[in-house]
Amino acid sequence: MKRTHSTRAPILPITGALLVLLALPCVSVPTFAADEPALADSAEMSMPVATRLNEVIAVMDAGNPDVAAAAMMTLREELFDNMTEYEKLVTLQTSAILNTTLLKYPEAIADHEALLQLPLLTETQRLATTNLVAQLYLQLQDWNKGVEYLLSVNEMQGASDRETLFRIAFAYSQLGQAAAAIPYMEQALAVGGEQTPEDYYRNMATLYIQTQQPADAIATYEKLLEIFPDVADRERVLANVAALYIDLGNNAKAASLLRELIREFPTSSQMPTYRQSLNALTGG
Repeated sequence: MKRTHSTRAPILPITGALLVLLALPCVSVPTFAADEPALADSAEMSMPVATRLNEVIAVMDAGNPDVAAAAMMTLREELFDNMTEYEKLVTLQTSAILNTTLLKYPEAIADHEALLQLPLLTETQRLATTNLVAQLYLQLQDWNKGVEYLLSVNEMQGASDRETLFRIAFAYSQLGQAAAAIPYMEQALAVGGEQTPEDYYRNMATLYIQTQQPADAIATYEKLLEIFPDVADRERVLANVAALYIDLGNNAKAASLLRELIREFPTSSQMPTYRQSLNALTGG
């Protein structure tokens, strides 16, 4: 994993008490490492192309990707136009891996998009390549293009892959389109079932908060605490649920949660706020 990006949901004031909802941030989509290129099979391509490609790969394996990139550029300038479809496929795949290794994401995207134009691609290769393009656009924070490719990936997968569904929801959230993100996040939770990671629930709750659906956010947070009772941010989640109950006017439930917070986290820096909020709800 090379780097991640995340976005914090807005802080929402809660009327009627001092407690403030600190919405958990949408968890970012992780980056991915480039695959290792396979040696070119000289039996399926001309000797000049196979030899030059294997020289590039050897330089990459030796830990000199910049030198390999220069060699790849020369190879493509001199031989690409006269290559067979198969030779172009292997060359573009190798170039894409090399550019991803160098974090040259626009160049890697161009390689993958050129691959998608080749009729030689199998359905499996086309799915994998489209998915890689989508993820590369996410790394560039080009959320519109990311969504465009992810929707194609999702269609090819039959809406059955929780990570793809999660990525679509995440990209829509980055575009400020929480309402569009919600159906995909809900599907990701449904597909994940008992294996759903806890961060999915955090993202789902945040999206509900952003679309002013406090009851659904509460249900999601409570499901998170039911499945993962010992989450590291348990205090923050409980405080959010209490704030959401205040937002719904359920002061009794909010007060119960505030007492739980006071009992469980006696040394919390938020203790004065919890006590003041509880007093505001119960009249002292």
